Amino acid sequence: MRASVRWAAVVCCVVGAWTQLGCLDELADRAGIERVARGCDIRTSQLEARPYCQEWRGLLKSPSSDVTPRAVCNTLGADFLEGPCPSQGIIAGCYIGELGDGSKSYHWYYPSEEKNIMTADDVKRACEGGGDTFVMWTAPE
Repeated sequence: MRASVRWAAVVCCVVGAWTQLGCLDELADRAGIERVARGCDIRTSQLEARPYCQEWRGLLKSPSSDVTPRAVCNTLGADFLEGPCPSQGIIAGCYIGELGDGSKSYHWYYPSEEKNIMTADDVKRACEGGGDTFVMWTAPE
């Protein structure tokens, strides 16, 4: 481990604020750990299909980095994706929030007459109704 990474780890441990200060995120960047996107296509849920795919962007690439996305998909009986959500057909989405490792979670909406989601305005209403932030789709970095 490089000295600068070790020093940042010591500071974060002493302060005890891995997530509050973004220490884990900073350490990952300093160590050059690759980040990945994973998805959970809720449209395929066996419990309650919804017109979106949940996507996590910027997960730290490690053997356990996709534990949360896999657990969400398993719980919902939905398809887990080893990459981002399919971009074909996305109208827009909701920014759900940032996780402790610096990754971000989104719901990307697809057209659904049954759920009255056909336009960006429909997606915006869905986001605002859930207390989330409306966003237009951009490709994962």
